[in-house]
Amino acid sequence: MPDIKNQKDYDRLRAHLKINPLLLDEQLSDLPMLCMEAGEFMAEVGADVDYLQKKLNDIVTETQLTTREKKAAAGEKFTEKLIEAEVESDPVVMKARSNLLQLNYEKDLWNNLFRAFQTKTSAIKYYCEMVKAGYITPNTAYKDVRAGIQEASKPKRETI
Repeated sequence: MPDIKNQKDYDRLRAHLKINPLLLDEQLSDLPMLCMEAGEFMAEVGADVDYLQKKLNDIVTETQLTTREKKAAAGEKFTEKLIEAEVESDPVVMKARSNLLQLNYEKDLWNNLFRAFQTKTSAIKYYCEMVKAGYITPNTAYKDVRAGIQEASKPKRETI
């Protein structure tokens, strides 16, 4: 996976996707802010994508014009296919396309994270409804905690 511009923020927000049954109320109250934060990053990267797309279009147009002028000045015959082939192989155009692909990748990552938070919101709401309906009891939620406490309280035997 290529590096993204805000990797630390992405990793920090992604860590909040797990549902902890003991902290449902806290998680529900945190989710709107997390969704907003992920949405802001998504919008920022989207604006960068739009800017790079316009810049790429300008670079392609400028390269086409320059290539036509060079061919005409040299008296060479050229076709639109020849111009297009030279534009596609131009290093500046290739670099701009590569940058645009990278930003589109980042935009997709942020979009997926945003949608994952929305899914988590729904999952927590269903979980709460199951608790209210009695399908999930507090004993179920605390089962892992009790198992950890019991394991920690067991006397450890030393081997000689």
